[in-house]
Amino acid sequence: MAATNRSDLERAPEERSDGNFFPPGCAVRFVRPTDSESVRQLFIETQNALVNAGTDLEVRITHKKLTDAALMDDLKRASIYYSEPGRRMWVVESQEHAIVGFAAIDSDPEEMSEPAVLRRLCVDSAYRRKGVARLLIARAEQWALKQGFSAIQLEISGLQSVARDLFDSLKYSDADSYSFGPVELVRLHKRLERAAA
Repeated sequence: MAATNRSDLERAPEERSDGNFFPPGCAVRFVRPTDSESVRQLFIETQNALVNAGTDLEVRITHKKLTDAALMDDLKRASIYYSEPGRRMWVVESQEHAIVGFAAIDSDPEEMSEPAVLRRLCVDSAYRRKGVARLLIARAEQWALKQGFSAIQLEISGLQSVARDLFDSLKYSDADSYSFGPVELVRLHKRLERAAA
């Protein structure tokens, strides 16, 4: 893997205000064309781990279809897709230049009355519970607010109980739920507010 020029990275804070520590030496930045395969691999690994945790066959098949659709859609060429207006993807890069997490916003800039949509939040299992997901979500929320969106939403499946706990702690609330075949999906929503000056 080619070395990254560290000067063009947005440095991640070493200590966060809530006392959690972000992994030392990691940096958060926008996705690049050279990240495509790493992003796809991490997505596949996290999705496989999610559905292999004792789920029934019908759920695994449906989840596989959803994973394959994402790989053929926005994750096929993430750096191009997420460079368009209303879209952005952030990656967290380790000190060893590996992509250890990512998240994206996929929204229509012409529809500012609609919420920004948070998508594809994935964190390598070795980097979970270290503040990576919180940092990615914060970046996405800040960017959406700066673009003029007043709310953000996302969908999670019933299999993602740890993610659900995280979003609950970040003040996301249920908007609605629906089924995609045997997979239960919940849409979560949060109003975005500018910090007091």
